Amino acid sequence: MQPNILFLQADQLSSSSLSFYGNRVTRTPNLDRLAEKSVVFDNAYCNNPLCVPSRASMLSGALGSTIDIFDNGSEFRASIPTFVHYLRSVGYQTCLSGKMHFVGPDQLHGYEERLTTDIYPSDFVWTENWESTAPRHALAKKTFQNVGYCGECRQLAYDDEVAFKAERKLYEIAMGNNERPFFLTVSFSNPHEPYLARKDFWDLYRADDIDLPRVRSIPDSEQDYHSRNFEGMYGFNELNLSSQQLIDIRRAYYANVSYVDDKIGRLLKILKTTGLDENTWIIFTSDHGDMLGERGLWWKKHFYEDSSRVPLVVFAPDGFKPKHIKMNVSLIDLFPTLLEMAGMDPGSDVVSPIDGNGLFELLDGKTENWPDTVYCENFDGGTPAPMFMVRRGRFKYISCPIHPSQLYDLENDPLELKNLGGDPDYEHTERDFETLVRERWDADELHKRIVESQRSRGFLHRVLSYGKRTPWDLEPDPDEFSGFRGELDGYYEWFGKRV
Repeated sequence: MQPNILFLQADQLSSSSLSFYGNRVTRTPNLDRLAEKSVVFDNAYCNNPLCVPSRASMLSGALGSTIDIFDNGSEFRASIPTFVHYLRSVGYQTCLSGKMHFVGPDQLHGYEERLTTDIYPSDFVWTENWESTAPRHALAKKTFQNVGYCGECRQLAYDDEVAFKAERKLYEIAMGNNERPFFLTVSFSNPHEPYLARKDFWDLYRADDIDLPRVRSIPDSEQDYHSRNFEGMYGFNELNLSSQQLIDIRRAYYANVSYVDDKIGRLLKILKTTGLDENTWIIFTSDHGDMLGERGLWWKKHFYEDSSRVPLVVFAPDGFKPKHIKMNVSLIDLFPTLLEMAGMDPGSDVVSPIDGNGLFELLDGKTENWPDTVYCENFDGGTPAPMFMVRRGRFKYISCPIHPSQLYDLENDPLELKNLGGDPDYEHTERDFETLVRERWDADELHKRIVESQRSRGFLHRVLSYGKRTPWDLEPDPDEFSGFRGELDGYYEWFGKRV
């Protein structure tokens, strides 16, 4: 019998912010209990540390460079099959509650039902422009002008609706007579910035308990090129945040991690009380992490661990023995894994090639045939050229045509402080990684495609902004509150003041 599948996703949640990955501050009792009986992947990575490319790669099983998704203004073409399409093809009722950040007129991509609108723009407004060097200092200042606890904000209101409608859907399934298995995605916007939390979750933590970044800052002379460009472009190098400000920001972030945990706990309780838990697999992950002040950096768009490594938890009732897996995996591996869960063959039952590898052997504890290699891309945020990351075994390699390469031994240097790139003792290792990069990507050809895509999308956004606008946003219920979607102008002002 095909299992039901509950797919849970947070936004901008670093694995390093969860207690079952070693964090000693955050309180996530529901996720902790789930992890105790599940397979936990200790080295799971997104394939691009940015919302739209990460989620599109996960859903399609293909790197963004394969399907022309480069930034948060890239259209996810309706002609690209997702694992949701395949699950639907073998009988699953497919439903989405929450964020998936689809850009383009197709706001479903295989889901037959979507319970909420999205919280972010579905048009080309967030298209990157490598031909512009204009600074974006205002973004950093807006991020940190309202930090702490609040009475209410748009992002929390959105996730309240996401959770409520998902809960209602589970009860509807439990009480219904539909014999089709369900694939329900519940995707929260938190703990993504703004760093504002409700006071009851804020009060779970004391200021004295909050840990400061392990690496507060890196001198400009020692900072890598991309990070230095990123800081300058967004104005982070001008913030000069105090220790108390850092504590407030991280406290709010941790509070919102607990908020998401509470929402997930309610969903898991419904599974239990309705009996749906007996045949429901559960997957929990995030689209990328948050640097959260480490190395003086914030948000995503970095290949460092806090930005690119994500939680990945898989639970199967009476299925796999609980364990932690050390092998390197990535979100594109979920595509063939979900097909296998549904009884499909990801090798013969797909209509177009995929880049991921099924996780079933690892779930069974078999590691001998696993390639142990992860590929990650970055085409946005302080880079005017394609950036690539390869994680294989204990090493992480970062390559960019216009920057010096970086090589880190994550076993001996988990904070990524010693760049082994250019070290004669690691010349062969670096050469092997650069070969992997060149085999996977043609940087010159990709650069040309990206710039052409940026030009065309930038033009279309300008044209479609003239006169009457016809948004692509999905409105599942026109009588519901529809003020969640974000526009680039005024985005942060929506969130209210600290109280």
